[in-house]
Amino acid sequence: GRAQELAPLACIPTTAGTGSEVSFAAVIKDREARVKYQIADFALIPRLAILDPAATATLPPQIAAATGMDAMTHAIEGYVSREWNPHADACALHALRLIDANLERAVHQSDDETARGNMLIAASLAIAPTTSGALGLAHSLSHACGACYDVPHGIANAINLPASIEYNAAGGEDIAARYRDIGELLGLQAGGEIGQALAEHIRERVRSLGLPTRLSQVGVPESGIALLVQGAMGDACTLVNPRAPTAEDLAELYRRAL
Repeated sequence: GRAQELAPLACIPTTAGTGSEVSFAAVIKDREARVKYQIADFALIPRLAILDPAATATLPPQIAAATGMDAMTHAIEGYVSREWNPHADACALHALRLIDANLERAVHQSDDETARGNMLIAASLAIAPTTSGALGLAHSLSHACGACYDVPHGIANAINLPASIEYNAAGGEDIAARYRDIGELLGLQAGGEIGQALAEHIRERVRSLGLPTRLSQVGVPESGIALLVQGAMGDACTLVNPRAPTAEDLAELYRRAL
């Protein structure tokens, strides 16, 4: 029969990263099973979302940086996703413009209300058009890191996104062209090596935000790669990634991120 109605849901995000206030998805972490899994239902979409920079005024700089990198990951993965569409393109690219212009200010100048407000808007834009499409390989890699070794999600994305870009961009000119659009928006002069150029740009951004750049810095051991691969292979986010990675591909990506 018809599902029972849920109570009206309103959300006020206190970080600018996930865009969960406009999403139909939720992530559950099972510590005993060492797995993160997603649930999704249209009934979970909030009826009201309030993006108030006052709600992020006391956000510690590292959390502001990590959640901001989560928003960037949504925007980039959404733009190259198998589920892309013109509406999502517009939202993803404008989210990236806002992130590029405001993330460092929001992290390093906590009294900059405009920057914090723009980051809230960017996080919502990055995921709103597709929700499930604003995901990909970096998220699959990162979910396993969080499930197995308690790596905060935004930090895991900041570490895994560059290698994911390099891997995807090598999958064909049609994929590389999508990354080239992003590079142009960010002012990169990449030529034909867009994957490497964009990945290095993001790594430098992560350093400037004061975040870790290697999984070994956040407690992930080389001996854990097999466990991480097992988790990433079963992650639904890979379904919308522009390339379908093998277990060997995932293991190599983790080794490079260590």
